[in-house]
Amino acid sequence: MKRFSTLRSLRATAVAGGAAILCFADAPRTALACGGTFCDTGPRAMPVDQTGENILFVMDAGKVEAHIQIQYRGDAPRFSWILPVPALPEIEVGSDPLFGKLLAGTVPRFGYTTQRDFCGGTGGSAGAGGSGGGPQDASSGSDGGGVVVAQKQVGAFETTTLSGGSDEVVNWLSANGYQMSAEAPALFQDYVARGYLFVAVKLTGGAGIDEIHPLVVRYTGTEPCVPIKLTRVAAVDDMGIRTFFLGTGRVGPTNYKSVELNPVRLDWMQLGANYKELVSRAVDSPVANGKAFVTEYAGPTAIVGGAPLTPAAWDAAPYATLSAVDAIDRMKQQQFFSCRYSPRPDAGSFPTPFDMYCTSTHPLVLPLLRDFVPAPAMLTLMDGGVITDPAQIEGYIYDCPSCYASQLNTTKWDGPKFATALGDRIVNPSRHADSLLATWPYLTRMFTTISPAEMTEDPEFASMPNLPTRPLATPTAVRRITCSNQSGMNLPDKRTVALTPTATWPGFTSDMPWAEKIEELPAGIVLVNNTARIDELLKVWNDSQGWPPMTGTGGSGGGGAGGIGGAGPGDAGPGGTGGIGGTGQGGTGGIGGTGQGGTAGSGGAGNAGGTGGIGGAGTGAGGSNAPDGGAGAGGSGHGGSAGQPDSDGGTTGTTDDSRGSCACGLADASTSNSGFALVMMAGLVLRARRRPGRPTR
Repeated sequence: MKRFSTLRSLRATAVAGGAAILCFADAPRTALACGGTFCDTGPRAMPVDQTGENILFVMDAGKVEAHIQIQYRGDAPRFSWILPVPALPEIEVGSDPLFGKLLAGTVPRFGYTTQRDFCGGTGGSAGAGGSGGGPQDASSGSDGGGVVVAQKQVGAFETTTLSGGSDEVVNWLSANGYQMSAEAPALFQDYVARGYLFVAVKLTGGAGIDEIHPLVVRYTGTEPCVPIKLTRVAAVDDMGIRTFFLGTGRVGPTNYKSVELNPVRLDWMQLGANYKELVSRAVDSPVANGKAFVTEYAGPTAIVGGAPLTPAAWDAAPYATLSAVDAIDRMKQQQFFSCRYSPRPDAGSFPTPFDMYCTSTHPLVLPLLRDFVPAPAMLTLMDGGVITDPAQIEGYIYDCPSCYASQLNTTKWDGPKFATALGDRIVNPSRHADSLLATWPYLTRMFTTISPAEMTEDPEFASMPNLPTRPLATPTAVRRITCSNQSGMNLPDKRTVALTPTATWPGFTSDMPWAEKIEELPAGIVLVNNTARIDELLKVWNDSQGWPPMTGTGGSGGGGAGGIGGAGPGDAGPGGTGGIGGTGQGGTGGIGGTGQGGTAGSGGAGNAGGTGGIGGAGTGAGGSNAPDGGAGAGGSGHGGSAGQPDSDGGTTGTTDDSRGSCACGLADASTSNSGFALVMMAGLVLRARRRPGRPTR
């Protein structure tokens, strides 16, 4: 079992070893391409904590393309990563903004609105709730007893492919600054026995951690997998693993379970702050046993939307013949970056420094520019002032390079090399990412957490196009507050949960399941269904809190007036719809047509929750020799009670029992022929009975 933390964000420490990244399976034998990275945690997007390992698989015919987002905190020379492969793969630079787009477009969001009961007077208003957790130096090289098959620079990384036995590979890695744990040889032997090669990855000399980028590994195969057995080398408890799949249909795990979360266990008052714990506990449930995934989204790729990652103006070729000054100006023109007077982007203090700063939508643009045109340690401004802040210096020299040409450090400028690096690291990966999003119509996102003790089997995945889509989780609950200040939450799945007396989410006992259902895919066999148990335990909790109260109404809101009937025997238009929640008053019915008394318009309907809307009055302006106009029909409020009849009798309005309410209109017997309907207490259904000479009530 795992150790749990109530922190919204669990940060991993950067260690040498290996958080395994990916593997592939092909036919007829399993073909794994697994990796270990010494990384920290992934990007974060509110409201759900998105830390963890992020991997995108593109499933093409006979090939799997894996995009691996590498997270690392530490000294650049100490970064190292081992990737086992069944054969020499294609490796190229990936796109970090692609992951940003996938994460932002598919992040689950949990929130709520607040509705107060009507407690007399003018009624309450509806308020909006919130939307919605060290290695040795690797700089030197040595044969170390292993066999070097290939060496290649990929962006900011040097890659070396090794072959040989487990001891030979471990000896080479140790001799070249890769720190090995005591269990590493046994882990490597599992892959050596299957004839695997190993790709060792480290940053090129002089590269900083701000130049780390995703890697793309392309390999023949049909079923991607995540080799968590190797991940044990550097994993932490409850390490998040988030997988994305682009293809023509939904993807699911073949040897891990599929889990549906219990929404009652989610802390809606804190906007889902315990989401990661909920996932951890759910996948640790009996039967799932720590080996399961939650499908967070499965549907059209178009959900990520937005502008392309590659602006139309981007073109790396011209930079080969430009000077450093002209290249900087051209980059601004092509929208690689912009500079302006603004608060310092990385300022963490108050007041925030406000000066000239440069920003870019791509994280590698400014680091690349610094490599070829580094900022001087000190800059004399045009007005004679002197600045030493590196970010400010960059702001001025990159905004107007010709203004400070004499102070630019152009000793490292090389136009052809810069053009190549710009294309390989930024332009081409961005274009490839745009092409993937445009080509593949279906996107699946899955998430799990797993601890080292549970990393005994690599999860494998396959296309399962017959599975239904899974809409993005962006539900909104409704918090109801009564006149006695008691409150509860009405969940999107129609359950209602009493909050504690201090208006916090209940903790529940250990009997309350964390998983609603546990399934085995692709057959969709339901192994565990906890729905009845959840409902039973929830009722016990709600009953102990006296929830829900027997009566209560919501805030008020008015509807619009109905239209005026035409001359002659015309009928008036219907009244407007009442506001959401309690006493929402329906609009006034229209005036009946002149001549023969037209039928008055129906009163507006009160919307869901609380007291139903007050039905609008309908007036028929009947002529002296014509029958009077009929009364307007009472507005039907969801959960409302019957309207009160007038003592003088009159025509009865309609009743709507189908929505659990009775809305009865009544007409005055006077010559004005006005009518009105009143819907009173929400939640009560009064069965109509007829009294002689009296309207229905």
